[in-house]
Amino acid sequence: MLQRTTKWAVVFGAIILLGVLVASWGQGEQTTQPQVISVAEQARRARADVNALLIVRRLGLTSQQLEQIIPLLEAVQEQHGSAVATLDLLWDQNKAAIEGVINDWLAGRTPTLGASQAADQAATQAQQLDSQLQTAVTSCVGSIGTMLTPEQLALIETPAQYEQRMRTQRQLQGASSVAEFIVWELDAQRELMPDEYNVVRRYKAQEIATLISAPNAPQFEPVVAAVLNLMDTTMAWSDPQYAQQRPTLADQVAQFLNLPLPLGEQLITYDALMECIKSPRSAQVLQELRGAEFTQQPAAWPQHTLLQAIARSNVVALLNSLQLNLNQLALLLPLASQGQNVTQTGHTKMDNLVVQARPNLATLRASLLIGSEMDAAMLAQVVELNKQLREIELDTKADMGKVIDELEDILYPVQAELIDWRQPPEVLGRQDPALRAAAEKERAATVAAVLDFLDSMRYVVEPMFTQRLQGRCDELASQYFNPESPDYPQIIAYLMRATRQMKTIGAEDWEQGAVEFAADVAIELGILEPAEGRPGGPKPITWERLYQMLSNPDTPELVQKMIEARTPEQEEG
Repeated sequence: MLQRTTKWAVVFGAIILLGVLVASWGQGEQTTQPQVISVAEQARRARADVNALLIVRRLGLTSQQLEQIIPLLEAVQEQHGSAVATLDLLWDQNKAAIEGVINDWLAGRTPTLGASQAADQAATQAQQLDSQLQTAVTSCVGSIGTMLTPEQLALIETPAQYEQRMRTQRQLQGASSVAEFIVWELDAQRELMPDEYNVVRRYKAQEIATLISAPNAPQFEPVVAAVLNLMDTTMAWSDPQYAQQRPTLADQVAQFLNLPLPLGEQLITYDALMECIKSPRSAQVLQELRGAEFTQQPAAWPQHTLLQAIARSNVVALLNSLQLNLNQLALLLPLASQGQNVTQTGHTKMDNLVVQARPNLATLRASLLIGSEMDAAMLAQVVELNKQLREIELDTKADMGKVIDELEDILYPVQAELIDWRQPPEVLGRQDPALRAAAEKERAATVAAVLDFLDSMRYVVEPMFTQRLQGRCDELASQYFNPESPDYPQIIAYLMRATRQMKTIGAEDWEQGAVEFAADVAIELGILEPAEGRPGGPKPITWERLYQMLSNPDTPELVQKMIEARTPEQEEG
């Protein structure tokens, strides 16, 4: 089966703004021809307008500042329009070559050199257009910054703060705050049996405490104690009690542990500002704010035909790189359809949500335009709407993760080895509490194994203790480490020292602290490292590429065409 892919087949992942600048979960509707605009599209437009107007009101932009900013926003949209016109030309010039390359790949044939070169050139130019557009947006952000007062700038999250917030959210598996992440951990702990919880409680509290304080800081141990108190308290609640407290538990956790509000709740987030600048509605709604007549414009442009072709080629190239046979392609087909169902379900949920919010959005939009006092309850609803839309987006990605897990079942080991199966942190964070607890159960079993070893040696008397010590330590360590590794002697030496230390602990102290001692030994050995999901490293195919493939609406059709175009004779060849 075909191994080679041309450059343009993988350039899709690098094209950001041309495909995403104007993309929302629903495709925007062109207004060059009179047509009926759906209720969902009207609601999406109202939301885009409200988000832009809220930024204006929050910053307190003056008429003079608006007059300076509007041309900058218009320039970004003009550059996007110019890029689309160039994409039109590229598609007209290279359509036959591009479709020929895709069809050859579908059939397992090597494309002609001329067609491959034409496709490569079109992809390179598309990528250059995307880079130019990204530069225009970044430049617009910088120019707007020069027009704001220091007080206004202080209300906007900086790019550095944004990057730090993204790193923190990845560390928190997509949670918006430390408090929310702790609640997820509390949800999972309630799935543990009492003996399992007793094993994990101490080191889990230490792991959580590292999100709040540095381990070498003087306040670290008091934080650990506070987290333990919180964990023990919630574990003692009955199921009805926990269910009653769950809706406000994140706020209670934040207050109990004196956690700060997430940065994004204090500032206009950098990504919200970028969304406003990229939106084709922002310039016109700000013109309306200044009294100009507002003309309807789509909230989002559909993805360009050339970019859709690049996306299709990326799907086919991915399937070719896996060298799927006809039977595997047949098994993939229902998974591809399942992926479309997941994506469409997410879009439908988003549409339903904004349609429900449409009356409030329309009212708030009108209030923001005339500068009347903003209704706090209505504003809170908008904030909640944006949060819920993000939740649906993450849930959709997590649901697609389940489809990706099924994909692994149809692959041979040599094919599966080509894929980095590690899920993004935000997907891991959406796991069912029972799945999150499963990892803790495994870790509890590890601590229990160490504790069993220590207990088995505790009452062995001399000289049998000394005679058996190294052999028993080797029995435990060899379960987790390669005896041929250069570090193995040091591991054995540490275990022997820890076991001798255990022998010196009094009976009452051992009764109270045996589990904690065993957990400390496991941590020192490195066999209780925080769970990072599946092991992995640089691989030709990432989890995100699988997600793009299964999210692509053309994937079921492409898989079907691959099945139809390939014969058993080709399979044997």
